Amino acid sequence: SWKGQDVLLDAVGRLDRGDVLVELLGGSFPKDREYVQRLRERTTRPDLVGRVRFLGKVDDPLAHMRGWSISVLPSVDPEAAPLSLLEAMSIGIPAVATNHGGAAEVLGDAGLLVPPRDPDALAAAIGHLVDDRDLRRRCAQAGPRLIAAGLTLEVQEQAFLRVLEAVTDRAPVG
Repeated sequence: SWKGQDVLLDAVGRLDRGDVLVELLGGSFPKDREYVQRLRERTTRPDLVGRVRFLGKVDDPLAHMRGWSISVLPSVDPEAAPLSLLEAMSIGIPAVATNHGGAAEVLGDAGLLVPPRDPDALAAAIGHLVDDRDLRRRCAQAGPRLIAAGLTLEVQEQAFLRVLEAVTDRAPVG
């Protein structure tokens, strides 16, 4: 539930348009069974009927994601390293994410940030990205550039090693 899928569904339900289809990609843990059931029940209301697909686990998630126009990470609690956001950015998918945790640190101009737990703001951001083709293009171009500029494992390893070296150089001897 901390991923905020319920907030996403409420946001999409507020959009007065039928061209937004939500695909929830990935599996769930047994402990989340009741939450998933609530999500499925939420999709039976008139504002979401036929607009949500529960995909579960797929063999090649990135290949599937390449068909998306935007990616949404509506986490209600901060995530340190939002892998799904980094994956979307790496393949040029514009994103909407909540303005806290790692998402706020990495998204840059690859998408839009919204307050957590705010379905109205989330709906507005999704609608803005869907409607503004030029903004989607700019965000799509920014994602891979941001990943290459500093969000790769190699770059992070080098930064970590520099910190270790600096700490080691300052450590007292003896």
